[in-house]
Amino acid sequence: MTNPIVYYTRSNQPTNQNKALTFSSRVPAATCSSSSTYPPLPPPLLKWRVTFHAPPSCPTHLRRTLSSLPERTVSRPQKSLVFGRRFHAMCGEKLRGAAGARPLLRGRAFAAQRDLRKARRRAPKSKEKELELSVSVSMEEALPENPEISTIAELLRVDAPAAMKLAFDGLKDSVYKTRDNAVSNVGGYESTELSVFLCNDEFIRKLNKEWRGEDHATDVLSMSQHVPDLRLPILMLGDIVISVETAARQAEQRGHTLLDEMRILMVHGLLHLLGFDHELSKDAEVEMEKEEDLLLKSLGWKGKGLIQSVYDAETHTLGDKLDDNLTSELLKDSKREGSLQYSKPKFRYVFCDMDGTLLNSKSQLSSTNVKALKEASSRGVKVVIATGKARPAVMRIFKEVDLAGEDGIVSEFSPGVFLQGLLVYGRQGREIFRRNLDANVCREACLYSLETEVPLVAFTEDRCLTLFDHPLVDSMHTAEIMPSVEHLVAAAGIQKLVFMDTPEGVTTALRPYWSEATGDCARVVQTVPDMLEIVPPGTSKGSGVNMLLGHLAITPKEIMAIGDGENDIEMLELASLGIALSNGAEKTKAVANVVGLSNDEDGVADAIYRYALFHSLCGDEWRGAARPPLLSGPIYSWQKEYRKMRRRATKTKEKEKEIELDVSICIEEDLPDDPEVLSIAELLRLNVPLAMKLAFDGLNGSVYKTRDNAISDVGGFESVELSVLLCNDEFIRKLNKEWRDEDHATDVLSLSQHVPDLKLPILMLGDIVISVETAARQAEERGHSLIDEIRILMVHGLLHLLGFDHEVSEEAEVEMEKEEELLLKSLGWKGKGLIQSAHDAETHVNSHEEKPNGELLKDRKREGSLRFYKPKFKYIFCDMDGTLLNSKSQISSTTVKALKEVSSRGVKVVIATGKSRSAVINIFKEIDLAGKDGIVSEFSPGVFLQGLLVYGKQGQEIFRKNLDPSVCREACLYSLENKVPLIAFGKDRCLSLFDHPSVDSLHTVYNEPKAEIMPSVEHLLADADIQKVLFLDTVEVVATTLRPYWSQATGDRAKVVQAVPGHLEIVPAGTSKGSGVNMLLDHLGITPKEIMAIGDGENDIEMLELASLGVVLSNGSEKSKAVANVIGASNDEDGAADAIYRYAF
Repeated sequence: MTNPIVYYTRSNQPTNQNKALTFSSRVPAATCSSSSTYPPLPPPLLKWRVTFHAPPSCPTHLRRTLSSLPERTVSRPQKSLVFGRRFHAMCGEKLRGAAGARPLLRGRAFAAQRDLRKARRRAPKSKEKELELSVSVSMEEALPENPEISTIAELLRVDAPAAMKLAFDGLKDSVYKTRDNAVSNVGGYESTELSVFLCNDEFIRKLNKEWRGEDHATDVLSMSQHVPDLRLPILMLGDIVISVETAARQAEQRGHTLLDEMRILMVHGLLHLLGFDHELSKDAEVEMEKEEDLLLKSLGWKGKGLIQSVYDAETHTLGDKLDDNLTSELLKDSKREGSLQYSKPKFRYVFCDMDGTLLNSKSQLSSTNVKALKEASSRGVKVVIATGKARPAVMRIFKEVDLAGEDGIVSEFSPGVFLQGLLVYGRQGREIFRRNLDANVCREACLYSLETEVPLVAFTEDRCLTLFDHPLVDSMHTAEIMPSVEHLVAAAGIQKLVFMDTPEGVTTALRPYWSEATGDCARVVQTVPDMLEIVPPGTSKGSGVNMLLGHLAITPKEIMAIGDGENDIEMLELASLGIALSNGAEKTKAVANVVGLSNDEDGVADAIYRYALFHSLCGDEWRGAARPPLLSGPIYSWQKEYRKMRRRATKTKEKEKEIELDVSICIEEDLPDDPEVLSIAELLRLNVPLAMKLAFDGLNGSVYKTRDNAISDVGGFESVELSVLLCNDEFIRKLNKEWRDEDHATDVLSLSQHVPDLKLPILMLGDIVISVETAARQAEERGHSLIDEIRILMVHGLLHLLGFDHEVSEEAEVEMEKEEELLLKSLGWKGKGLIQSAHDAETHVNSHEEKPNGELLKDRKREGSLRFYKPKFKYIFCDMDGTLLNSKSQISSTTVKALKEVSSRGVKVVIATGKSRSAVINIFKEIDLAGKDGIVSEFSPGVFLQGLLVYGKQGQEIFRKNLDPSVCREACLYSLENKVPLIAFGKDRCLSLFDHPSVDSLHTVYNEPKAEIMPSVEHLLADADIQKVLFLDTVEVVATTLRPYWSQATGDRAKVVQAVPGHLEIVPAGTSKGSGVNMLLDHLGITPKEIMAIGDGENDIEMLELASLGVVLSNGSEKSKAVANVIGASNDEDGAADAIYRYAF
């Protein structure tokens, strides 16, 4: 079976032509199980099909049968899920061209009944020469099963062929002078093979040491397999080895994701295999850097090329690099904090001493040791304490660092060895061994302490007892003073005694005396220089550890031990790996496998990071040939047995019958080229066949009682076809209305194409239609990513096509919910099944459902949803007073969000208002929408002062009309005589003849420039060119007095306009806001069909009539409403925002 064929367009910058539009992948079902190696998958730019049709290999009689199928054949209708209702306007072209009555379905819509295939989808590209790209992505066996890494490996199987195709295109007519041209005419090969190998630092370090003579880890290593002299039909490029551990650190340093960094490293390694080498010369470095950037940009991937990233990071990360100049050889193999997630545990248990080991010289646990303990524990390694201390003392220490308790290192329920092996606790913390000291030895030691005044402490299970107070005794924390020797001996079973003195006193007096005095009744142990312990004979820390191993049923090979004192010798010898810290006794160091750092240098942490969690290859015969001479250039895998490296073995299984899975991923043409959606579409092409295979396996021997069994034995078909269509709410709403008679959007819709009565070799499952818009909202509500939600919806839709239906009965709902959860868990995908998620969300999302005044909001899009729609208009012309501004002369937060969102989607909002430009800029400054990148600035187009001032490209003035001076004089005199406040507007200035509260309100309420009081009428007329004058009075006076008077007085010299009830404007004749808008359209070279206009007053009528869509808010005048295409919500109901969300896209 051949692989899918790749089609790509190479460009210096991403274009619509090299973005993923739709995908078609043929994958053998037998190879899709979780235990198998996935076949090489093609990159995202593939041929796509609009309809399911018989393949060329189909027999002629079957092709005739398919072509003669009735278009409206009905199988048993079934219901489908309707969750997350979101309502959108139905405007635009007809979805289908076929006429005729449509039967209403209460369940799924069947593709055989409908013309869904006539839906507008993006056109395929022209066919190019076919080249088979075979890519395998493998993981080294020491790399754990990390979900993030597994997901990245999936995506790399798609990404690598995409990068290869673009890189191959770049080799044609290459102008690079420094590139090795051994790989040039890729078109001369039938196929190309590449391996991408993911590992940790330890593995790549060994490769570097073995084949490059450099004993350190790198981020990426390219290992060529191409032999130019052999004329083979297959181009075997070789291997790209990537250290996930180093990549994760670099991703964090460079501020992008691990996937981004892995893609960058993969591109870098690929270019090395194609002959680029930045280490040859400065020119070679420049050329390879240029090609890296070109590839990353063309593929639309984030981040700079690796060469540029290294330059940028040099000044910041020199202190973090692992190179040959490190002063400490001890740190050479040590892993970093946080890196253990990339290494498998080598040991199940780490047995660790306390004093002189975990505790530093201040008897404290350092923060570095705490982090190492937490990280080892999180990776499944059990840390067991083996110490001379009592368990309560150890628990107190670990409580201080938040490592005590049931989920910590030490608790009453954890295993451990205490009091030099005299108390041993096993599973669930139950005591499995206790040994008390001989009472006579206790008595003799107590009497010796009283006679010589040498402090002594007796240890029981959880108590410390002494005979007199002393500073050294106080250092033991909570010793109880006993009144006499007999009281102490009789108080409780004593496990051990500790004498405390100077190191000299312990060495020269105490140790010799008690070594002889105890005889066979006890044993002397010295763990700390200034303490001497007397313990029962025949016991030790090592014997306690051995006893615990037998209880836990683990072998010494599964443990690592860390200690420092002579009492740790048996434990270190018992363990598979015994580590003595450098501060330890010489006898202890002599028996240890490794001598590590001191306890004051975090020796335990270093040992854990270095030895506890990786599989060393030192003892493995993993190559059969001697190492070849070191190469100065790339490493050629044909010169070595590199292919013998240990990789995860695929499980052996009998060959199954191959079922061809034909999956098409399409994006509806009205869904814009959103990078996230395109990436998800890429991943779905890989995910859908996996989900199909697991779902098909679940049908075998199915015990579900409610499932429709029309599809049962999938193995009886030669191939299975399925289409997944990504769309927005508007598109899926039309489908629901047309085929289910439900006028609202759903998150997913399953459209079956299976006709059981036709015995066809092809199982045509049908279509899964997913609204990315609704999915994005649900993902945010449910706390996971968009890809997680779309996967959940895809699984839900797939189960509907396979006969599950949760709406049939409660039992059916339970069964489908169970199957959803099973599929998601088996695939390792995040999130609950859709049914469970909907139940969980019911109590939380009621407040977000359709509002009581639902009819107004029925077709309205939500905030943040415009990314899923293409703009319908290039420009939106919008009024200010009574439109953008509410009754308090403010722009609401909802309107601000709408303006920002529409602007971010490339639609230009142009203000057309009676206000001055300076007033509008002041208003928009308050909401952070003024300035060069905002809605309004000195460089943006706009229509101001009722069309008397018009600004075009770059904010240049293209029109100005002044008011007749005689009209200005008459209006000023009228104002003085009748004491009616008047303001004259001169570009960005406001002039008046006397102070008045109404005059002040124009500045404080309407944000116009503060009025300047002029001394006389003549001064006002001479001081500035006047574009308009404005009278301010009560609504009644304006309507009954001012307007009738000035309508007659101005005659043909001027025009009266009323935009606000308490204002009357007198403007030059022959001008209007509409004429200003028309003039601006001509200047910008756009047509009325490209604009939408929003207003409320009579002065907006011409503008509304001019626009392709005129929207009047419900608070507007009756005359304005009469000419509008649409009447929207009021300005106090965010009418402008509503119009944008409803009609602009």
